[in-house]
Amino acid sequence: MQQFTAFDGKTYDVSDAFGPIDPNAEGLSGEDLHRIEGRRATLDNIVRFLGGLTPAEALGDGATLDQVHGNAWEPDTCGCRLHFLFDHYATPEQRVHVAHAHHATRHCQHHQHLKDDHQAHHEEVLAENQHKNHAVAAVADHLGVPPHEITWSHDDDRRLTLKHPKLVKDKGLNAKLGALGRVVQLAQG
Repeated sequence: MQQFTAFDGKTYDVSDAFGPIDPNAEGLSGEDLHRIEGRRATLDNIVRFLGGLTPAEALGDGATLDQVHGNAWEPDTCGCRLHFLFDHYATPEQRVHVAHAHHATRHCQHHQHLKDDHQAHHEEVLAENQHKNHAVAAVADHLGVPPHEITWSHDDDRRLTLKHPKLVKDKGLNAKLGALGRVVQLAQG
């Protein structure tokens, strides 16, 4: 385990797996120093992104600073910008996204009611976006066309409408879309 003192003067644990971070170690080449400077800048950026949280508060007891990965996401289904954290070393199947109250978070007009609950905001926007992705994929598969040929929109009540010139009402397609759990409106166009 290594220790890193960030720009804020606080010291954080960093796992050895991250690579060396001590610029004063003996025998370093110029290339080694360049890598270390990059790692230290990355760690400072993580501290900035955490905005006062510790790695343990963000990811759980025993978490080290280098485990924290912060990400911003602007879904194509609305005008929100969300920030979340996850364990950088976890596999994609193991990752748990933790909504983060970052100063650059943005709420669109449809999700203003969630501005005080970052986790609920993240969950609702993610569910809406995944629903659109699954519905588009189901229709594209059913019609035998690439997904980018399916156009979509949401109305003010966030009901999804999918459009394609070949689209006709069909019991098989209705069953596929019904399994998604939310209403999907279909239209030729």
